[in-house]
Amino acid sequence: MAYRVWLVVLVGVLATSFAGAQGQKLLTTEALAGQLGGEGQKIIDMREKIQDYWAGHIPGAQWVSPEALRWPENGVPGMVMPVEQLAKLLSALGVTRDTTVVVYAEQSNYPPAYLVWALDYLGHQQSAMLDGGFKKWQAENRTVTQDYPAVTPCPCFSYIGPNNSVRALTDQVLRCDEKTTVLLDVRQKKLYTGEEGTWQRKGHIPGAIWHFWGDDLKADGTWKSKEELRATYAALGVTPDKRIITSCGQGQMSAHTYFTLKYVLGFSNVSNYDGSFNVWSSVKSLPVVTGENPR
Repeated sequence: MAYRVWLVVLVGVLATSFAGAQGQKLLTTEALAGQLGGEGQKIIDMREKIQDYWAGHIPGAQWVSPEALRWPENGVPGMVMPVEQLAKLLSALGVTRDTTVVVYAEQSNYPPAYLVWALDYLGHQQSAMLDGGFKKWQAENRTVTQDYPAVTPCPCFSYIGPNNSVRALTDQVLRCDEKTTVLLDVRQKKLYTGEEGTWQRKGHIPGAIWHFWGDDLKADGTWKSKEELRATYAALGVTPDKRIITSCGQGQMSAHTYFTLKYVLGFSNVSNYDGSFNVWSSVKSLPVVTGENPR
């Protein structure tokens, strides 16, 4: 009997610890304000325009272009940079294995989520997104500066990755079983249906179901409640017992949904297809469909 009680307590502690670790991935403005200037933390500003950073940013933040993480791969543009190069970038930012990387953009949009996913792929788990982004920070009249931070680059960032469990490849998408795997296309609806798009072929991957990534956020750019998100995804058949592959045009919007499912809702088996329609539509032998998925 004592053994059973001990086991229940242990499981409870582990579950609480896991939930806490997941929750720390989504940082409130209040929590970040209380941590400014602290040891072991680097803040990354990923707003689209460097002019916005010059005009004012969160103290200690370094600006990184959203495009800095993406390289061509075998002639295909917009793929995640190799882990070796990502490690060099982190070294230049002064990030070590013990550093927590906090990322923000204008709101809770997809460039910060793409960096969090890239760090997961690298094997660096200590990262977080600012819920509501700079817009919420500024609306609350929190401290803003135009000063550049003092940064000491580390000699060489040592990484564990690549962690292939978080990155889906084209052949894996092609072979996925619809009974156990959900392929989720999170682009704007007209890109999914093929009514719009700039690729050689328009439409979506056969079997992919549609859910717009931005629908996970409230009007102020913060995430909707877990209960609302769970209900929305469950109605689509996106449940934690299945493998979820997120997809979009080039892996950025889908990184946002990856973050939502993995770190806001706590789904364990989620991967991002960063090649997405950028890669899929360019391979003439791969099928593309238009319209709605009847699934």
